[in-house]
Amino acid sequence: LSRIREPTIIHILSSNRTTASTSDIESIETIDDSSEISSHSFRQQTKQIQKMRFFNSLITIMTMAVCHLVILAAMVAAEDTSNLVDLTHYHVTTDVQSRLLKTTIDMTFRRRDDNTTTTNTTAQLCGPVIHTMTLQLPRLARVQSLEMDLSNDCTLDSQVQGLEQAKDTFENMASEGKSAAILTAWDMSNYKLQVVLPPPPANTTAMNQEPTKVKLTYTELLVQKNHQVSFQLPVFPGMAVSDSLEVDFTVQEENAGILELNLKDAAEDTGNFRRKLSNHQLAFNVTLANPKRAIAHFQESNLAEDSSLPRLVRGFFRPAPLPEVGVFTIPLLEEENKEEVCFTHVFNPSDFLATAGSLPKNMVFVIDISGSMSGGRLENAKVAFASMVSLLEDNKDAFAVQTFSSLGTETLWGPAVANPSTKQEATSFVQSLYADASTNLHDAYLDGIKHAKSMASDIDSSSAAVPILVVLSDGEASEGITNRAAIAKNVREANTEGQVKIFSLAFGSSADVDLLTGIALQNGGKVLQIFE
Repeated sequence: LSRIREPTIIHILSSNRTTASTSDIESIETIDDSSEISSHSFRQQTKQIQKMRFFNSLITIMTMAVCHLVILAAMVAAEDTSNLVDLTHYHVTTDVQSRLLKTTIDMTFRRRDDNTTTTNTTAQLCGPVIHTMTLQLPRLARVQSLEMDLSNDCTLDSQVQGLEQAKDTFENMASEGKSAAILTAWDMSNYKLQVVLPPPPANTTAMNQEPTKVKLTYTELLVQKNHQVSFQLPVFPGMAVSDSLEVDFTVQEENAGILELNLKDAAEDTGNFRRKLSNHQLAFNVTLANPKRAIAHFQESNLAEDSSLPRLVRGFFRPAPLPEVGVFTIPLLEEENKEEVCFTHVFNPSDFLATAGSLPKNMVFVIDISGSMSGGRLENAKVAFASMVSLLEDNKDAFAVQTFSSLGTETLWGPAVANPSTKQEATSFVQSLYADASTNLHDAYLDGIKHAKSMASDIDSSSAAVPILVVLSDGEASEGITNRAAIAKNVREANTEGQVKIFSLAFGSSADVDLLTGIALQNGGKVLQIFE
């Protein structure tokens, strides 16, 4: 979540293209706009030149002009590379084993031949090209690696390093014409990928130059709901693909088996809504290979940048009923990854809850009554609260209600043990609330965590009770600490070891869903958006 406001690099890699030795591998974490860095450097050097005597500066100016040609070429390319680089291949491979999804996106980039463009030929001839594109990944995806495949069987892996070192390294790699790739997370779903394509070697045209290949890998743990397991596929990269675009999806359920794989009724993920796609736009070839394995394939050629294909497509598969004991799997690992063991344990909820039952809960409902919640948002929050409090188990669960606006706690009802009387009293209290003033979201979270932790001692409830925080807000912080990264960081530090599970209901189409979702994910919870 700290990456939401200021872009932070997930992965970066680079190497000297000519030698491709392991000693040249560098890794960084973040980068500002290369054009800003380059122009600043050029101005600094120009000022120094102007201070020199004329007869000594002539050759210096000529030398520096050649030196800065490389930097300025990168700057121009960073602004507009559509006529300098082709994405020739884009291949998405997704494998699912017992809810654990692994996706690799293989991309091949190639510099266009000098004769195919009429502008920016200086940049092509004299310097590297920084190509920029945006990838949309599933919201719950976890990026695992970024790799670059160079010539002579040289593969570079990525690492994460400190902020300042990251800036310096990437700028140096780009200005020196070395191969590099960098991935930046702008929010929970959108990532910016930048790839440095070095200039062709001497006596070599762009057409004869080895292509640059980049592979991005992410994982995701899928969830079954209403007997279906939903997933998303990053089908289209948002730019032209000159040769081929392929998507391969495989799902394997060794224990339960698969009843259905549906991508024919796929829908585009457009953020808050899903848009149905017609079959002629996205025709997957779906096959149930056997009762435990299903595959889907899609392929297209020569796609234009304005293609009607969606960025992110939803589908689902329907597994057979789980065994009573659930499913425990350890996926097969490649030899070099033997130490990175990952397992999946899927419980059968009906069998598990029949014997274990639910744990007691100590719940704090934090309700936003600031001015931005006026109208339908606050009314929807009141309805949601009444529905949730009615589901608490009498004489087992406990709860409290904390309201906030300019202060983290404006009023506090409770805490009290759940029973018909306390539920009705709390519902009446919430119904009387009205919206006013600004939004101190930061203090509301911290006060709520404190109240949730102290509830057990306040009402002498069971020590086994799970402390839970439910925030009902539009997430638009306007009072106190408003920096989103700072809010998330302080909440995480206040909630030591994730002791309090934090959930949120985000009200309104303009709600800061990324902030609320990031806090929830970091603290063991989830977010549901409620539209007016």
